[in-house]
Amino acid sequence: MLNGCSLTVLILGVLSSLSMVCLQIYILVVDYPLNIFSESSIQLNWSGTLSTIEIGVGTAVLLLCTVTAIPYLGVLNIKNKTPIKFATIYFAIMALASVIISMYRLSETGIISDNGICKRVEGDLVCPTVLFRSEMKIENKEDCVFNAFANSASVWNRAGVPKIDWSDKDMYDKKSQQTVYDAYKAAREDVEITADEMTLYHDCWYWGCDEVCNDRHTININMAFASAIVSVIYIVLAVLSGVQSEFDYKEVVELPSVILGDPIPNQGSSSDSKGTPSESKIKSWNFNLRM
Repeated sequence: MLNGCSLTVLILGVLSSLSMVCLQIYILVVDYPLNIFSESSIQLNWSGTLSTIEIGVGTAVLLLCTVTAIPYLGVLNIKNKTPIKFATIYFAIMALASVIISMYRLSETGIISDNGICKRVEGDLVCPTVLFRSEMKIENKEDCVFNAFANSASVWNRAGVPKIDWSDKDMYDKKSQQTVYDAYKAAREDVEITADEMTLYHDCWYWGCDEVCNDRHTININMAFASAIVSVIYIVLAVLSGVQSEFDYKEVVELPSVILGDPIPNQGSSSDSKGTPSESKIKSWNFNLRM
C-alpha cells in the first residue's frame, strides 16, 4: 500500500516547486531580463532579484520532497523518522522564505498595502504614474505623457511645460536623468537639487506600477499571487512532514546530541546539586576536534 502522506508531499512539492521554478526562469530568460537599464549596479531590479531567490527556494523544495518522500512511498510503518524530521525543518525554512517574498511582492504592487511603491503618493520615491492617477485618469498610452512634478495638479498638463512619456522605459533609465530633471525644473519655481540628485524611477518600471504605461504590470501581479499560493503550499508541506515524523519542537534543542551520536541527556535538571553542569550535557557539545 502507498503511504498517503508521502505521496501527497511528493505531488504537492513537485508540482508547486517545479511550476514556480519554470515560471521564474521563463520570466527572467524570455520575457523580462534581470537588468535592462544602462547602470544596473545602481538601478537594481528587486522584482527580478526575488525571482532568482524563488528559483533557488523552489529547487531546494523540489529536491527535498523527492529525496524524503520517494523512499517512503511504500512504507506505512516508518521506523527511522530522522530524515523526515530534518525535512520538516527545511520545509519550514523554505516556507518562511517564500512567505517573506510573497508579502514583499503583495506589498510593493499595492495589493495588500497602501505604502507599497505602486500605491503610495508620499515618501522618498513616488512613481509619477501613481501620483498622476491620484488626480487624473490614464486610459490609453497618450495619457502617459504628462509632467506631474508641479505642486498643483491643475498644471500637470499645462501647455508649454516639457512632458515625459512614462510609457517609454528609457525615461526610467539613468541616461535620461537629465531629461527628467529638466522637466522637473521647468514645473517648479524653486529647485534645490542638481541633475545628479534627481530621483531615479527604475523601480516604478520594474514593478510595473501602471497597467497602461508599464508592460510589466500584469506579470508582477501574477507573480505576487503565485508567490502567495506557493507559500501556502510550502506551509502545508511542512505541516504534513511534521505530522508524519511526529515532530516535536523540543527535539531541535537536542539536535546536537543526535548529530554527534551521543545519548540525549535525561529529562530533568541539567546540573548537579552544586550547580555544575552534568557530564552528559558537556559531552553533547564536545566536538572532539582533531588536528
